[in-house]
Amino acid sequence: MLVSGPAAVYDRLRAATEPRPICIGNTRYEITFDGTFAPFRRYERGSGTWETAFPWGRTNPGARDAALYVDRDFAVGGGPPLGLDPFSLSDGALAITASAPPAELHVLDPPPAAISGVVTTRHAFFQRYGYFEARIRMPRGRGLWPAFWMLPTMGYPPEIDVVEVLGHAPARIYQTTHGRAKGSGRQVVWNGTDASDGFHVYAVEWTSAAITFFVDGHLTGTVPNVSDQPMYLLANLQVGAPGSWPGAPDASTPFPATMLIDYVRAYRSAGTCATSSRGAPAAGGSAAARTDVAK
Repeated sequence: MLVSGPAAVYDRLRAATEPRPICIGNTRYEITFDGTFAPFRRYERGSGTWETAFPWGRTNPGARDAALYVDRDFAVGGGPPLGLDPFSLSDGALAITASAPPAELHVLDPPPAAISGVVTTRHAFFQRYGYFEARIRMPRGRGLWPAFWMLPTMGYPPEIDVVEVLGHAPARIYQTTHGRAKGSGRQVVWNGTDASDGFHVYAVEWTSAAITFFVDGHLTGTVPNVSDQPMYLLANLQVGAPGSWPGAPDASTPFPATMLIDYVRAYRSAGTCATSSRGAPAAGGSAAARTDVAK
């Protein structure tokens, strides 16, 4: 059975236990990755799904992200694991919690401003082109910077940011591409959804020609494609450094802060659909593509 259009997909996924083929436009998509978290299968010693560090390490300084990304095996200076675990389960959803660093991390130079978590499918799943989505509830608070994004298996850029939210303005959704050529990146800004008021589905349809973004099934914008290589999926709760895009947390920021991820899914095109349908911007929402990209 096919379910037409991203909006119908959103309604269906809230109740269904197994994802089914979907139609976007006249393209039929079939599931290739169904990433759930009950149980949470960390990638360890060649087995599992979710890797809990970046390929380049446990920080993301290029984004001016002040968090140290830890897991239960993280240790300092060859010592025993500190048991720092930013991951937990909440009604089957993965909770990624950012919090103040413990005293044991003050020996690091520089000491981290926060600890947090990242999950990636770098070893377990990557794909070129398709439809990708995640159902997430974002935290609210200055300096918080949750994201669901895609990176290539080799080299950088390109990058596809399916969603980024600045915690002090959670009703503004950023969906961005970064290409190799100067000025090739684009950004869609959607003002129709408060990302902190509950779970929402953030999605991208990626083809050889274009990248189309969705929020809760509403088409928010289409931009030129920037990648022709397989990409893997990431989700993390970033914490801004002073002078970064979201700014640093302040006294009003709730710490600990939690990002909830219900699922992450990927689909591959598998022929055509009998009927054509596509999401459209919702009444009262707004979307605008622009060439300037802030990260």
